[in-house]
Amino acid sequence: MNRAVGVGLVVGVVAFCVYLATLCPTIFAGDSGELATAAATLGIAHPPGYPLWTLGGRLAVLLLPGEAAFSLNLFSALCMAGAAALLAALLSVWSRQWLVPIGAGLAFAFSRGVWQSAVVTEVYALNLLLTVAALLAAVLARRDRPRLFLLAAYLIGLGVANHPLVLLVGLPVL
Repeated sequence: MNRAVGVGLVVGVVAFCVYLATLCPTIFAGDSGELATAAATLGIAHPPGYPLWTLGGRLAVLLLPGEAAFSLNLFSALCMAGAAALLAALLSVWSRQWLVPIGAGLAFAFSRGVWQSAVVTEVYALNLLLTVAALLAAVLARRDRPRLFLLAAYLIGLGVANHPLVLLVGLPVL
């Protein structure tokens, strides 16, 4: 387990540093403006509304440095770096290795779609964080920690309050 934590930390820190260096400083195209407004004012974005992301975004606006747009971009970077870290940890638990999970975690973190979502205001970073966290909890539950299945189910439920795509992870967890 210590190996998995170390692998996750390495991937998460490297990914976050690169995301921070390439972070969009303001509002980007697409849904970024609408989502930033919803988070800054606790409003409602287009359907499905993204209530969990809006609340998390509001906390980011209040707690993270910079203007609202920058804070929300930083929130995305933190969530995506966390998703990459948890994915690397998950792969380390599965494979009982450290080098391959680090490479796979970094390959995930710097793939085009993931990187694009990590540096702008978007809901997908939180979605991936909750999805990978639920999968990791389920894998650990199968390894002599059955109560973690409850955590996996809880994370899937939270994920649904962010984006319905997280329901796809429910099948492997079952």
